[in-house]
Amino acid sequence: PFVRECCAAYALQILRTWDDVSRLGDNEVRQLCAAVSDLLEDPAERARAAARDAYHALAEVWPDRASEISRDVDPKIARLLLSSNVVVERPPTPPPPPPPEPPSGVAEGTRVRVLKNRTGTVRFIGETAFSSGAWVGVELDAPDGKHDGVVDGKRYFECGANRGVFVRASQAQTLSEDVAQSSELPRAAL
Repeated sequence: PFVRECCAAYALQILRTWDDVSRLGDNEVRQLCAAVSDLLEDPAERARAAARDAYHALAEVWPDRASEISRDVDPKIARLLLSSNVVVERPPTPPPPPPPEPPSGVAEGTRVRVLKNRTGTVRFIGETAFSSGAWVGVELDAPDGKHDGVVDGKRYFECGANRGVFVRASQAQTLSEDVAQSSELPRAAL
């Protein structure tokens, strides 16, 4: 039912927000009208309610098409459509929850152990275009990574060739101060 309700809400959004819905081709208009018509007779009340809103918006743009729909649907639905011309604005959908926070102690510049035995420095924390959720970008001490901080053409951080990796926050183990210092390679070795 939720998917069908979303379809009706999408039809309403098209009719309410597109600057020039009259540019839609005849085939697109027919599909839009057919979707609204089908959803008006949906078993789920919320889908029907959303379809009624879309019907009224459609009637403002194409009154003739709306008349055809009201003739084709069940007579009870047609009476309901004709008796009410009020479009109820629905509250916006709440935003998705924020991505999970990285473990405490992991911040840019923190020394970490990743992928079992590789050490490096955190250079990026956040969301990426290549996958959802929180990611930690690490500049490895040795050149056994996968990239230089660029993934799919987007730069997330700076590092040498084959020194960059991304891991989930749960895979980045913060190193204690003494371990972090002993794991650092002298710059000449890089």
